[in-house]
Amino acid sequence: MVKLALVNMNMDVGGGYPQLGLGHIASYLRKYSSVNKIKIFDINFEDIKKGIRKFKPDVVGISSMTYSFPKAVEFAQFIKQTSDIPTIIGGMHITALPSTLPNCFDIGVVGEGEQTMHELMQKFEKNGLPTRDQLKKINGICFHNSNKVVITKERPLIQRLDIIPPPARDLFNKKWLRKSMFLNTFGRFAHMMTSRGCPYRCTFCSIGVFWRNRVRFFSVDRIVNEINELIEKYKISYIQIYDDNFTLDTKRLMELHSRIIKEGIHQKVKFTCLARADSLDEQTVRILKEMNVDSIGLSLESGSERVLSYLKKNTTKINDNKKALHLCTKNKIFTFGHFIIGNPNETSTDLKETLKFVRDNRSKYFLPKFYITTPLPKTELWKYAIDKNLIDEDNIDFSTFSIDSLENIKNSELAELIKNRPLLIDIDLNEFYRICKEFVKVQRMCMISNPRHMLNLLLLNLMQKLETAD
Repeated sequence: MVKLALVNMNMDVGGGYPQLGLGHIASYLRKYSSVNKIKIFDINFEDIKKGIRKFKPDVVGISSMTYSFPKAVEFAQFIKQTSDIPTIIGGMHITALPSTLPNCFDIGVVGEGEQTMHELMQKFEKNGLPTRDQLKKINGICFHNSNKVVITKERPLIQRLDIIPPPARDLFNKKWLRKSMFLNTFGRFAHMMTSRGCPYRCTFCSIGVFWRNRVRFFSVDRIVNEINELIEKYKISYIQIYDDNFTLDTKRLMELHSRIIKEGIHQKVKFTCLARADSLDEQTVRILKEMNVDSIGLSLESGSERVLSYLKKNTTKINDNKKALHLCTKNKIFTFGHFIIGNPNETSTDLKETLKFVRDNRSKYFLPKFYITTPLPKTELWKYAIDKNLIDEDNIDFSTFSIDSLENIKNSELAELIKNRPLLIDIDLNEFYRICKEFVKVQRMCMISNPRHMLNLLLLNLMQKLETAD
């Protein structure tokens, strides 16, 4: 019987939530294969090297985004130094750059992983590591053949998502069930997906690379069943809908709203979700409020009309952002406004317009979050960075591709981060550093003026100290 270890290398993605992709792969294998000796390890919660030594798997599957890829490589090298266990890498990064598969990995899973891992594990159960000829017949992978990397035929996306069982949350490290504080709610938190993909082609986003700019939905029955499992089995108080744009399909949202109200789910749990500002109108926001959506993450991106148009391909306007913030405030739904700064051809004037937008729209229901623009692989910004010789494809330190909000970066580290990462903005680095500090200052000002958020931070800090003491 094959023992499979699945390892999440993405540090603090989703605020320390377990990795849903690995949970879905585990549940899929449990249902459709004989592989049931599976363990999920998470770098956020445990010593993964110690865990692997103790578990002694036959196969190791690793999930990694771009910024964590160097750690994934280091971990795979550790495995190869201590044993001859086959290693498989999956996730956003290898899907975007399959031809760069490092030698420490035997196989890379390109794109959606459930059916590919199922086919691979069938081969492993029969004869161990598949031969090169066998691998060539498996869609959606890359592997080494002599001195080159072979990329097989693209695997079709799963059309009916309901065939995928809910994530195997019983395999997650139990620390994910610890209680925490978010806004004015204290309890257990979980996240889930009700769809996969996004139809938009924003210049900065790598989601389209992974999901091929297509959207598929879980059925309302499947969604409600998973929500009820979270409430009844895991005693969850707050659920984050992790879709790229939860409000994309109004008809589906209305159907889900109807079921949630009918079954009284809105009285048992709160929700938070992600949305595009231009997808929100009076009806949509009212529906979200009635479902007990307590907060929304809005992809606002910029306060400059010119920069926003460039980033979002003329699909949204500053007025859409203003309207979304107004509607959420009116309905007392807290908003996290996500902005990216340091874009191609962005000027000091553009950056100041973003600062002005934030100041003008300050309210107790709004908190901005600022990120330095990252040219993620295979996005339009990636191509721009290569054309401008800002990236050397043969010599990249992906650990500098930080996706942290500026609030999480110490002042003493900010200058070094700006200096070492591939910056797309043309203005002087010292000027950009000065403006970044201004963004941090504005963000802190918004936090201080928000009593709920300040209380949340104080309680979180206390809980972290108590956890460290334990």
